[in-house]
Amino acid sequence: MASLRGITSGPHDLCGFQAPDQAERHYQLVLTSHPQDTLRELAEQGLERIRSGRESVTRSTQATDPAEDRFKESLATKDSLA
Repeated sequence: MASLRGITSGPHDLCGFQAPDQAERHYQLVLTSHPQDTLRELAEQGLERIRSGRESVTRSTQATDPAEDRFKESLATKDSLA
């Protein structure tokens, strides 16, 4: 029963509440309960969705971090003055 509850709570937390950490706990709970194959696969897919969402946020932040851009520009300016 915990598997079914976790599988239904995971997507609800992830998509409805934008709470990936809580969703991840639900999916992990499903996996630790040694569920049938279908529930295990759904939990693994949910975890993968969370991981890829975190990776895309990290890449997006790295690509658009203005402080980092200013730092790189200041280094380039110092190098050109030397």
